[in-house]
Amino acid sequence: MSFRRDKLILLLDTGTSQNVRRTAARQLADLTLKAFVATTQPSSSDHKGDIKPDIDAEKLNGSDSVTLSSGGNEEDAWNDVLETISKVLPLLKSKSSDTRHAAANALGLLAANLPQWPHPLQVDPSEGLLSSAIDLVSLLKNGQTLLASAGREYIAKPLPGDKAKRRKAMMGSLGLGDAVGWGEDVDKVIGEDDDDMDGGGENGGASKAGPSRDPSAPPAPPKDVFEGLSARQITMLKRKKGNMVEEANKMRRMNEKITGSAPNSTAPSPVSTPPDSTPGPVKAEASTGNSEAVIIDPGAKARAAVASGGQVEPTVDADGNPIVATSVKVLTLVKGQSPWTTVLLELMPQLHEPIWQIRHGTALAFLEILRSLGSAYAGRESAFLIASARQLLALLVLDRFGDFVGDTVVAPVRETAAQALGVVIKYIDIAGVQEIHTTLMGMVRQPWAKRGKEAEGRDKSEKFAWEIRHAGLLGLKYEVAVRGDLLGVSSDENVKMEVDVKPDVEKVELDLLKDVVAAAVLALEDSDDDVRTVAASALIPIPQTLAGRLAERDLASLLKTLWDCLREGGDELGSSTGAVMDLLGALLPQAEVVRFMEQAKAELMTRVYKFLRHPITAVRLSVVKILLEYAKNKEIPREWFEDDFFAFLFQNLLLEERADIRDITFETLEIATQEVEEQGCLTEEMLELKDWYQLVMTPIGAPFDLDLFVKAKNTATMGHNIDKPLIAGDMSLVSTDTALNTRIAGATALSLLRTVAVDEDLNDDELLQEYLSSASAHQVFMASLILQEWALAQDKQTPGSAQTSLGSAEEIQPLVDLLKERIESPPPATYHEMSVILQRIYSECHALLNAFAVEGKVPKDKIPTLPSRIDPLSTAADVFSLTTAQTAIFSHFEALSRLLTKPAQKNALPSLQDRQRKIMGSIGYFSVMKERYDTQVMAGIASALVALRVMPAKLGPVIKSLMDAVKKEENEILQSRAACSVAAFIDYTTTPLFTGRVNPSDKVIRNLFTFICSDTSITPIFTASPGSTDGIVTLREEKAASAAAAKRGAGKDAVEETEEQIAARITRRGALEAFRALAKRFGSRLFEAVPKFWEGISAALLNSFDEGVNIRDANKRLAETAQAGQDLIDCLTSLRLIMPELDQTLHTQLQTLFPAIVMALQSSFAVVRHTAAKCLAAICDAVTHEGMRKVVDDVVPLVGDATNVASRQGAVEAIHHIIKVLDIKVLPYVLFLIVPILGRMSDPDEHVRLLSTSSFASLVKMVPLEAGLPDPPGFSTELLAKRDEERRFLMQLLDGSKAEQYQIPIEVKADLRQYQKDGVSWLAFLAKYQLHGILCDDMGLGKSLQSICIVGSKHHERAEKHRQTSSVDSAHLPSLIVCPPTLTGHWYHEILKFTPHLRPLQYVGAATERAMLRPRFSQYDVIISSYESIRSDIADLGKMNFLYCVLDEGHIIKNAKTKLSVAVKQIQAQHRLLLSGTPIQNNVLELWSLFDFLMPGFLGNERVFNERFSKPILADREGKATPKEREAAAAALEALHKQVLPFLLRRLKEDVLNDLPPKIIQDYYCELSSVQKHLYDEFSKSQAAQEAGQEVSSDSQASGGKEQGHVFQSLQYLRKLCNHPALVLDNEPNRFKSIQAKIGNGPGLHDISHAPKMEALKQLLSDCGIGQPPDKLADDVNQHRVLIFCQLRPMLDLIERDLFATHMPSVSYMRMDGSTDPRKRHAIVQTFNADPRIDVLLLTTSVGGLGLNLTGADTVIFVDHDWNPMKDLQAMDRAHRLGQRKVVNVYRLITRGTLEEKIMGLQRFKLNIASSVVTQQNAGLGSMNTGEVLDLFKVSADGEPVKSKAAASGPTSMSKMLEGLDDLPPEDEYAELSIDNFLSKV
Repeated sequence: MSFRRDKLILLLDTGTSQNVRRTAARQLADLTLKAFVATTQPSSSDHKGDIKPDIDAEKLNGSDSVTLSSGGNEEDAWNDVLETISKVLPLLKSKSSDTRHAAANALGLLAANLPQWPHPLQVDPSEGLLSSAIDLVSLLKNGQTLLASAGREYIAKPLPGDKAKRRKAMMGSLGLGDAVGWGEDVDKVIGEDDDDMDGGGENGGASKAGPSRDPSAPPAPPKDVFEGLSARQITMLKRKKGNMVEEANKMRRMNEKITGSAPNSTAPSPVSTPPDSTPGPVKAEASTGNSEAVIIDPGAKARAAVASGGQVEPTVDADGNPIVATSVKVLTLVKGQSPWTTVLLELMPQLHEPIWQIRHGTALAFLEILRSLGSAYAGRESAFLIASARQLLALLVLDRFGDFVGDTVVAPVRETAAQALGVVIKYIDIAGVQEIHTTLMGMVRQPWAKRGKEAEGRDKSEKFAWEIRHAGLLGLKYEVAVRGDLLGVSSDENVKMEVDVKPDVEKVELDLLKDVVAAAVLALEDSDDDVRTVAASALIPIPQTLAGRLAERDLASLLKTLWDCLREGGDELGSSTGAVMDLLGALLPQAEVVRFMEQAKAELMTRVYKFLRHPITAVRLSVVKILLEYAKNKEIPREWFEDDFFAFLFQNLLLEERADIRDITFETLEIATQEVEEQGCLTEEMLELKDWYQLVMTPIGAPFDLDLFVKAKNTATMGHNIDKPLIAGDMSLVSTDTALNTRIAGATALSLLRTVAVDEDLNDDELLQEYLSSASAHQVFMASLILQEWALAQDKQTPGSAQTSLGSAEEIQPLVDLLKERIESPPPATYHEMSVILQRIYSECHALLNAFAVEGKVPKDKIPTLPSRIDPLSTAADVFSLTTAQTAIFSHFEALSRLLTKPAQKNALPSLQDRQRKIMGSIGYFSVMKERYDTQVMAGIASALVALRVMPAKLGPVIKSLMDAVKKEENEILQSRAACSVAAFIDYTTTPLFTGRVNPSDKVIRNLFTFICSDTSITPIFTASPGSTDGIVTLREEKAASAAAAKRGAGKDAVEETEEQIAARITRRGALEAFRALAKRFGSRLFEAVPKFWEGISAALLNSFDEGVNIRDANKRLAETAQAGQDLIDCLTSLRLIMPELDQTLHTQLQTLFPAIVMALQSSFAVVRHTAAKCLAAICDAVTHEGMRKVVDDVVPLVGDATNVASRQGAVEAIHHIIKVLDIKVLPYVLFLIVPILGRMSDPDEHVRLLSTSSFASLVKMVPLEAGLPDPPGFSTELLAKRDEERRFLMQLLDGSKAEQYQIPIEVKADLRQYQKDGVSWLAFLAKYQLHGILCDDMGLGKSLQSICIVGSKHHERAEKHRQTSSVDSAHLPSLIVCPPTLTGHWYHEILKFTPHLRPLQYVGAATERAMLRPRFSQYDVIISSYESIRSDIADLGKMNFLYCVLDEGHIIKNAKTKLSVAVKQIQAQHRLLLSGTPIQNNVLELWSLFDFLMPGFLGNERVFNERFSKPILADREGKATPKEREAAAAALEALHKQVLPFLLRRLKEDVLNDLPPKIIQDYYCELSSVQKHLYDEFSKSQAAQEAGQEVSSDSQASGGKEQGHVFQSLQYLRKLCNHPALVLDNEPNRFKSIQAKIGNGPGLHDISHAPKMEALKQLLSDCGIGQPPDKLADDVNQHRVLIFCQLRPMLDLIERDLFATHMPSVSYMRMDGSTDPRKRHAIVQTFNADPRIDVLLLTTSVGGLGLNLTGADTVIFVDHDWNPMKDLQAMDRAHRLGQRKVVNVYRLITRGTLEEKIMGLQRFKLNIASSVVTQQNAGLGSMNTGEVLDLFKVSADGEPVKSKAAASGPTSMSKMLEGLDDLPPEDEYAELSIDNFLSKV
């Protein structure tokens, strides 16, 4: 539960939508209730005598404890609930409004769902809170006002504080006592982030009033969090976010690993000088200070547990997870106090936080909790309710925060607090209501407050504050909303009281209504606009009460006050006008108000008109609403109809940009015209038709005639004229769409008036004829539109009129004839609107001809003159026209050019040609505009004819006009109208009115399908080219989109659309609009009435993939016929685009296409799969349940189709688009999709892998929400059972404690230890989910054995399944084990030894031998190969499929760029496993290479990984990093550790092998001999030494080429010198002689005195009893046996020759190095382990340090050391491993003051990194935190990290500053604060 609970809480904060957050809140409540019920189920044993069924109440009240009624489990259940609540509470402080609302909603649902607290209450929770009514004067004097944040973001972080101080400060802020105040904008604030830092103060951090901690709470962490940490780590810890205790523990563990010390041991410190007591040249010295050596003792923990008589491991919870201190304060039950009271007391101090978001979130929580529990509190804890109300009142008094939304100011804190107060008022008794009411009235009246000059020099508490009045009115608003029972009770009526109300209260007359109205009237006269707004809105919920219960005099006074707010001289620009009008609108339907209106006559209406064009949108909306109420209420006198009512409405339509306001205006006009028509009182004075027509006919962009507008009276004071741009025709400030919409609204109004204008004086036919004959395109179009809208209105009024022709009526015939004439005639040569363009062309032509005279020096008499008169409508010869212009730029230009002199041709002609081209452009623009006007006009005329249902003799012009508009019209509004007319025309062809021989609708439909597929950005082009089958198109599209987004983010211009692309997009949009209109018009009869429609969306699909067609045949046909492929693409695209528009009754027929679409998903052509995938997603969106059932049945199985990569690609692409399109609707089906997609994330095909990863990242976010949903409808029992099985699997993945122990199905001839069984279970777990991992147990814990077990088990299971089913997916596949050549024999013998039923094959030998083995692979179960063989044969091996690929010593592929790594990553296997005791050896980039083999893309690409992890970690390497770099390094290490944790299994020997003896590591320092010193000094003075020193300190990976080679030669020279001077001087005898001459003669070069390491080695061997003279040996067998490791083979030669042969001839030894035949190495190991007479085994680290089992030795000596610490660790653990019975001593010989000391320092850093990323934290399924597995795949899905911008050093530009600003909050952020929303929930 804890995992799912945490994920749901996370979704409250991070949900992608409010819907997701609400779902998460609901499911969190359900989950908590289920857990509560499960915990409180009484067990039978709980009631056997020890708990009595009935408890004496008196005894109970007198006792100190409460006996719980449900078997003792209820306390645990409530503590679990409180823990959940504790995790939700911090979200109330979020800066995100959505998060705060979601958290409060969750708390409210929890309060509503959970049972009430049944036990008696012994503690008065209100003790210590406000105990009496609020004294407003005192509170204002002593309290501190609360603003937005008190400036906390600008001051230094405050000192740690605790709850006691905060509660004390809260009381101080309320004016109770001398506590620390909050400070208005000062820093006396206790930081909320530091609540948990310090437990000081009273009651351990809680005040007396607050909840106390339960004694059974988890133990506190150690007092000193920083114990055992360095100063640097402490500094880093203080900067880190999150759980400080946990981070400190991690750092301590890291320190222990770096030093190699056991946990809890004193950390070792390096010693600089050896002790003097060491005899001889060998100075043995331990690497630690106090003790002699580092001791790694695996059995220490177990012995400590036995000694202490118990467990020394950390405490674990029920799930086996360690309990650690958490940074979130966890609430627990307080004795005698209900749990919810504990929660509210915890929240109460936050009501007075200086940060407004915290106050708001807390008030929301109070609102939601008390809404659910108010009645329960009223019965049992009424005093606490009153105390809560006082706290909320105090908040209302002190809060001063206001937020701007649109045109208005919102006070979210005060509004929410007032709503919470309203909930409290609903449930308290009358005495409490009276107290709160009195306080609220005091806040409104503020009798103590001074204003104006009187307030000067006084304390702020004595000054009037509008915010307090505002808050008081808010409180009154919600008071009247919830206590209607107390409104308007007259004095002679008996007040019904609750039983528990005190007797003296009963006599009180409590008339809330009178007070509230008085307060509202007082506030409406206030100067502050916000106060007036809330005063009016306070009365909006109770209009009937006001009209019915308020005394007539008081009602008249209220109405007069409201109307006076609208009178001349008021604040006409204030937002309160809207609220006043809303209140008036609510009051208008009341009869009492109508009587008042009758007395006032029409005078009041003139006050309303002037606000019609108010600058604030909300006010304009309120005005039209009140006019609508007037129009609806026929009781109100109608004198005002005569007072320009219609003119104002018409003007509003013509000027209003908001569609909702226009709609209400039109509705008002419609009601008014119907009424005057019914009453027959319509007069010419009411309708100024001629003026209105003139306004509508004013072309867009031309100014309106102001004299045609009616002005409201008393508008002189109106400030800002919002209509100025529209009236002036300024298209730079007004969009074309707005201007067009307002003209269309005006035209629609004129069409409405045509229906009632029956009087001859009002007939507009003449006007329409005039405008239809006009030369203006706009006027012809508008006249046509008026006729069209009139026809549509007639159809609406008379249903069934579709069968009659409106145009056949006699009275409209002249207009119809005009329309027919214009549609049949060719378009005019030009339009009146084009005169401006022609004027420009004239000016340019005139300038061109003049330029010939000025620039070209052509005589003026040779230059032709242009006509001076310009008229686009004239064809006369003496008028300038387009023909004249064309003559000027062609004929005249050529003639004049010939007259130019040669110099002029050279100098002037280019300029003249530029002018010519410019004019040609203008003429082209003229032609384009002419075509646009033609399209618009002809479509308008055609639409009018279609609406009138009359047609010219030939239909062609009508069809062409409409289809041209659908295809070319750039304006979406006009295009949409034309599309509707196309649908109407097709409908017309289905009626008896159509009498043509051939129905043209079929051709129209075909053309529409061509149009909709014309946009290649939506409809891809089909080709059967060679690359057409590769990859997944979606990946390419998303990559291109992200590249374009990145380009835009970088400030580069996006690639502009070409003209062809724009035209295609417009055509597609028009066709889609036409199909939408057809679907809407025909509904369920679409396919029947328009057969070509069904054919267009199905024919090509069914032709290609009909039932019975084989996919191979279909692919072949598409490859042969490209047109068939394109038809298929067009069909699928059309279906996808049209599907959402179709009527639901047609969905059944569409479902017949499912099989064909599923088959298309398997096509070999990528573009077909892509189109089918998107089409399927669209269908699933429309028919979700049926579609998803088909997906689960038919598409999900394709995801696992191993035989056909195209099927997998198509299925994954389909699922990707389904997730993208359906979003939250896919929730019920998540379980069916997530596990198959998880398996594809390691698919052999890279494209499948990448898209699966992206899809998985989307699915995983939905997993926590899935469990709470009901079963999807229509799912079969089998499917539901399958879903439950998937859920069970998923729960194991999400919760490691639920993972089942894997039962190995085969006989393994070994006794597995428990940790090995756990390891096999982990490997089985990975295999189940097709995940892959690294088994990185400590060296010697049996990784090989565990691997053999899982490989053998999976082979057995697969064989059994194949025996039962013979299915392709269970056919035999061999497994591949890749290991170093030394270990091939070892693996072969191990497999035969432990699992004899497996058939292993050693794939070794020469290339020809291996080639002969390859065909026999299928006869074997396990193929064992060396890495070198894989690299050589990958061309053949890469084509084979394997069941398992196991890489032993997998760190060999750590370098991703080597040929070996590249080859290994080409192996195709269903399961991939990597074995390595040391997965990170040098840097974390190596880990990326390992995961690139296991799960490519999981850690991003190499560059992403480098940026995110590698660079920050390496920056901290040298200890010179800045604190910020160290912090970044620590964060990167932590993030990487979490990311890879579930896929690494790491157990240390000291944790699992209690019987393994200790390993003691000692460093032995040797001094340089005189020869070595001389050579070392000589080298140190050279240039090479400096370069080498730099190389060691930087460990550079970047340097390359010759320089790097030279440096490493130098380093190698020094390493040889430290070992033995003979290694550098063997070939230089003369040089040795010269050195001897300088230092004095001595023994020969090979004498061991020249090599102190040889002496030390001799000493150590002697101490082990090896090499002693035979007579001293008591036995043939020595007590100790030794492994000697060297880096270099020549050093082994020297040991053999100079030490063993010369000084220790009795030593028996064996040797193994690179020259040893790999096939014989296993035999050497077996011989050494079996024969105790062999004293020493000489090995090179590279050959003997990997994978060998050398437990026969108990002493390991390193003569020299590897740069890579892991190689040394690997080598020493050849002896210290499973099977070792003796203590293992490790001696490291180090030459003091040389390169070797630096090597050891570098080793320490590398060990630090490795141990931080790869820890034993993941020691098995139970502790591996599998719950985070799903989240980890986000890295690869999220793409590359966003690079942080470096701070600019120069001045910041304004644009840069604007980019950095946060987005404004959405306008609906405070939508939930509305009174309607509040009342709907209370």
